[in-house]
Amino acid sequence: MKKDLILTFFTQIFVLISTLLIYRFAKNHFGEIGFTTYSLTRRNVAFLLPAFSMGLGVALPKYIAFSIGENTKKENIFFVSGLIIVSIVILLLVIITFLTKDKLAFLLYGNVRYSYFIFPIFISISGTLYHFIAYSYFRGRLEMVQANLLQFINLGIIPIFSFFLSSKIQEVFLFNGISIFFISLVAILIVLRNRKSSLMKNEIVYCGKELIGYGIQRVPGDFGLAAFFSLPAIIYSHVTDIETAGYVAFGISLLNMVGQIFAPIGQIYLPKISGLIAQGNSDLVKSYTNKLLIITVLLTVSGIIVFELFPKFILELYLGNVNNKLIFYTRTIILAALGFAIYVSMRSIIDAVYKTSYNSINIIISLLIFILLSVIVFYTKLDCVFFIIAFITGLFFLSILTLRKIYLSNINVV
Repeated sequence: MKKDLILTFFTQIFVLISTLLIYRFAKNHFGEIGFTTYSLTRRNVAFLLPAFSMGLGVALPKYIAFSIGENTKKENIFFVSGLIIVSIVILLLVIITFLTKDKLAFLLYGNVRYSYFIFPIFISISGTLYHFIAYSYFRGRLEMVQANLLQFINLGIIPIFSFFLSSKIQEVFLFNGISIFFISLVAILIVLRNRKSSLMKNEIVYCGKELIGYGIQRVPGDFGLAAFFSLPAIIYSHVTDIETAGYVAFGISLLNMVGQIFAPIGQIYLPKISGLIAQGNSDLVKSYTNKLLIITVLLTVSGIIVFELFPKFILELYLGNVNNKLIFYTRTIILAALGFAIYVSMRSIIDAVYKTSYNSINIIISLLIFILLSVIVFYTKLDCVFFIIAFITGLFFLSILTLRKIYLSNINVV
């Protein structure tokens, strides 16, 4: 497990560096307005993606790992079922793109003149969905060399090259989505060729129902988390201007990068703990959980302190010249890092133990707290910064609810 964690961690660090670079490229290639538009568009992709992923990013690796742990030999059937589900979803995406692009543009950008971004956004989502399927298969089998290679190419290399092959922001998303789609398709075809097994129609349908039954519970949570991270920028695009909304979107993207640092833990923990549960080994679950919480808190608090002390230096080192407005919003938003990091680190333990999506319940409760506070801010006409304070408060409640479910329930890790 240590080797898998190390490999996954370094892959995630590369992906994180790639993400940092592409924001710098966006600022250098497209200017200040292009940078804010790119930041907002990435947030919009993240906002829409969970609605179409059907929770398969969690369901597929869990059921594949559980199948291997119980030796039922159904992992290939689950893979094919997930592939069919995603292919149907992508067909629906095509229909939605052509029927609602103006309405979606107004919702996401506050102006219908951005409707030309909707098709590239959905192409990017389609490619990511196929990536989820291929990656989840390798992750469920704990074949982390193959899984991390796919992450390295699709989430690390391709986004960088998309900038050098594109002259417009919408072309960046279009090329990125198409490239990820075909790379993932190649990986899927290799899996289908090398993992041949007899697939009965009734077994595919049964496994598909299992995946949807488990995954669909997580869609509200995934969508709620995406809304959590997208609504502040969308709100600012309506109550202020696109430039300020872009700064907020960038600050939240930095916060999301904090989550990416801890994401490798969850990527390993979900299939690992699912397998341990199938084997009835609860002692290791307890040990992993307690150590994970301590490491998460220490690392995150240290990072927040460093950023709060040297925000201008860090941002200028990253982006070049930055204005005080960008510094203010990023410095404020990064305070939410502790709550978010705790959630990202610990959520896989809950998903591995329970079929019911308690993570989704916790996210919805926290999102409602954020929305309620935002409504109060809007109607009392407080300064716009209080929308960010409402956002931070919501993520704080999310971390508390996550820890409560683990340490005050029958998970039995304490």
